[in-house]
Amino acid sequence: MGTRQASTTVYADPDVVFDYLSDVSHLPRYFHSMTRAQAEGGNKVEVEADLDGKEVTGEAWLEADRDQRTLRWGSPGPSDYHGELSVAEADNRTSVVTVTLHTERTDDPAIDAGLAETLSNIATEVRAQEK
Repeated sequence: MGTRQASTTVYADPDVVFDYLSDVSHLPRYFHSMTRAQAEGGNKVEVEADLDGKEVTGEAWLEADRDQRTLRWGSPGPSDYHGELSVAEADNRTSVVTVTLHTERTDDPAIDAGLAETLSNIATEVRAQEK
């Protein structure tokens, strides 16, 4: 199991950023490949994703810690895929969003591309919400 991590600056208050990102209905707007997410009660989330042109449905878990501005997620199964997203205050109304993935596919360039797309989507979506 390896780790991949990337960060971006978002020009918005960290609480605003975290509130947007922790809303399950917003996950498909910013997470690379995710096409649908629906809260199922507790920390369970039903998700759909487009993986290499194939639509995949599965169960995942998502935990939000508002005090730490951190999301943790994963999916059950043999791969033990999981990750974290944190929102830190950089300075006045500016945030740093960091996404960390724990995956067996660390040598796959698509992982870094997916992280970059996710972070770009986060910056775009949060800016759009602030208008």
